[in-house]
Amino acid sequence: MKFFTREESRSFDNFLMSEYSIPGIILMENAGAGAARILLQNYSKKTFYIFCGKGNNGGDGFVIARHLWNAGCSIKIFYIGNPTTINTKSDSGINFQIVQKMQLPLHIIQNSEDLLLWKNNDFICVDAIFGTGLLGDIKEPIFSIIQTLKSWEKTSVAIDIPSGLDANTGEILGTVLPASHTITFVYPKIGFKKILI
Repeated sequence: MKFFTREESRSFDNFLMSEYSIPGIILMENAGAGAARILLQNYSKKTFYIFCGKGNNGGDGFVIARHLWNAGCSIKIFYIGNPTTINTKSDSGINFQIVQKMQLPLHIIQNSEDLLLWKNNDFICVDAIFGTGLLGDIKEPIFSIIQTLKSWEKTSVAIDIPSGLDANTGEILGTVLPASHTITFVYPKIGFKKILI
């Protein structure tokens, strides 16, 4: 089986964008739509909490949320961070604006106390907080938010890679949100080998 490093993942996306003129937002749409199909096919429980960061992984999460909503699922989107820092012209920022304009259930989580208002074990957690580009240990307040999520009894599905796992080494970057399943894109990441062995 072939595995990708984070650099190979980025290079592959860049190749598609430059060689075939596929805009990044189309790649994000295809990734999110595909992940949503897998979620719908594999989980009979139709309540999903989608946790999104500000990067491309979060953008995938916004796309997933939209497709799950359109399929009739009960969803809640949790944006982790300060929404004023989102680059509204980025692919992720555009998808953030789309879910806002669709008036999907969107909640801003800036610390672990905000998250406690939504404690509920009867949902599928979709982890779109950090993707393969994460470098360095996770800092506060996201560290405590992930620690709180870890304490809840739930099924968690990681998008591309569990948040906090180093894509190249499989090392835990401060903390990690354990995944019941991972929906990864193109190829598994080389950091998965440490988990699989």
